[in-house]
Amino acid sequence: MGSFDLSRPDFSARFPNSSYDFSRTPEWSNLDLEGIDAGVDAKYRFTTNLFARGAYRYVEYDDNDPYLYDLTGRNSLVYFSLGYLF
Repeated sequence: MGSFDLSRPDFSARFPNSSYDFSRTPEWSNLDLEGIDAGVDAKYRFTTNLFARGAYRYVEYDDNDPYLYDLTGRNSLVYFSLGYLF
């Protein structure tokens, strides 16, 4: 990912009350992230009004160039819900 430039005059004109100076951002911005975000969702209807839904989501990130904090990690999420239509 290439650097981005926020030091242009039009940025300052649109955000005159900004308390942070973004002019040096391109000097240190080097975001380099790789990741996987995958999931599966299933729904089962017991009757015309009653149903159940379940889902699984897997997220994994690898921060190739951590400079503020390391974003490397993985997470598994499981969802389950029961619903009734009336």
